[in-house]
Amino acid sequence: MNNKIIWLAIFIVFILEGTLVHWLIPTDWYNGLQVAPHFVLVLVLFVSTMRNRHLGLLFGLLFGLMHDIVYASPMLGPHSFSMGLAAYSAGVMAKRMKITLISSLFMISIFIVLYDVANFALYRMFRVIEVPFVSTFSNFIMPSLLFNLLFAVIIYVPARKWLEMSQVRREDETQ
Repeated sequence: MNNKIIWLAIFIVFILEGTLVHWLIPTDWYNGLQVAPHFVLVLVLFVSTMRNRHLGLLFGLLFGLMHDIVYASPMLGPHSFSMGLAAYSAGVMAKRMKITLISSLFMISIFIVLYDVANFALYRMFRVIEVPFVSTFSNFIMPSLLFNLLFAVIIYVPARKWLEMSQVRREDETQ
């Protein structure tokens, strides 16, 4: 599959993530919890695990930077760093194991948590936020993880078929 088509698909999901997804979850359901859709991150993790870790890193850095710019992050770069780190780490981990549904969802859950914890740590280190980690973990990270895992389960089979179509296997990736 052409990388331009993958870029276009992730860009469309980027636009939908910021516009339509917030209408899908009624605000009455929150009850003190916050859910952040990380659909672009899930797609970037799929690209990194099923295609190439370097391509995942590139998409992670680009779409993370777009997330910092478009969605008014108080700093420039935390989402880019976190998404690039998660994507590259997922690609390295995927190279060492067989990719199945369970292993893929396990890796995605680890790296969604890594992404949110890295963003929290950067914001906390630069004193952008003063919220304790325990309340952030229980009120933001865990609900977001469950919401994004649901999305990952729904798109796993189509994404795997789409990304591995006419693709040279990960074993051919240069070291």
